[in-house]
Amino acid sequence: MPDSLLDQLRQATRPIHDRLHDLDPTFNREAYARFLAAMAAGHGRLAARGQATSGELLERLEADLDQLPKVPREDLPAADSDAGRLGELYVMTGSRMGSAAMLSDLRKRHADWPMQYLAAAKPTEAWPELKETLAQSPANDAETAAAVWLFEQVERRMRA
Repeated sequence: MPDSLLDQLRQATRPIHDRLHDLDPTFNREAYARFLAAMAAGHGRLAARGQATSGELLERLEADLDQLPKVPREDLPAADSDAGRLGELYVMTGSRMGSAAMLSDLRKRHADWPMQYLAAAKPTEAWPELKETLAQSPANDAETAAAVWLFEQVERRMRA
């Protein structure tokens, strides 16, 4: 069993992370819209928990989505307690690193696509601070279950 919550989260979410890297490499506008809709669902859940940064990113996501093909959208249910907050933050804050890498690639291949969200989703000081908090926290099955659940919800929306 991992010692820290960070180690436990990395171990538990690795298979999902790997599956997302195996998605169709022919990334078209519809696939991009599905990705943004998945990010909107995750950030919407965090915004409902009071994460101001997620609320700001939601505005940019909506602006981008308005300019792309319509894709199925489904909000995530609101959290009924504070349990799982760190696990969910791990997933959505970590997703910002992937978004920054995607921005560079899309600017080269699809400069005309809307990228307000990607431009704002750059990793910030929040990621190292969160990783430090998680590294200092003992492994926690409830936090890890919340992270896996959220990551699976994002994955499902990306594949819709």
